Amino acid sequence: MAGSLFDYRSCAAACSSLQKKAEQFLDNGITLLLVFGIVLMLAVYSFMDPILRLAGASEATLLYVHSYLAWYMSGTLFVMITIGLNPFLTTESTKVREIVLTMCSLCSTIMALEY
Repeated sequence: MAGSLFDYRSCAAACSSLQKKAEQFLDNGITLLLVFGIVLMLAVYSFMDPILRLAGASEATLLYVHSYLAWYMSGTLFVMITIGLNPFLTTESTKVREIVLTMCSLCSTIMALEY
């Protein structure tokens, strides 16, 4: 969600002839995506036990849910970057290229979950 908020303005600038301003928006969007992704990961890792207990995890399931949430949060940064930069793919390339890149990232995520 945060990626979508930051990059739609830069996406509109990328469509226009303001190349220098579009590059600045893209740089700012990537920086914000990285910062918010890292902050979100650190916050969840720091407060993982209270969050899980608040969600209703018992002592018996806490070990399993803890490892699952840690694995899930390890991909948060990549998901935020993919969703945040998707508008740039839409404006700069064809729909086929956008679909292929999204499917490749989906396949790599599925393959990573099996290990």
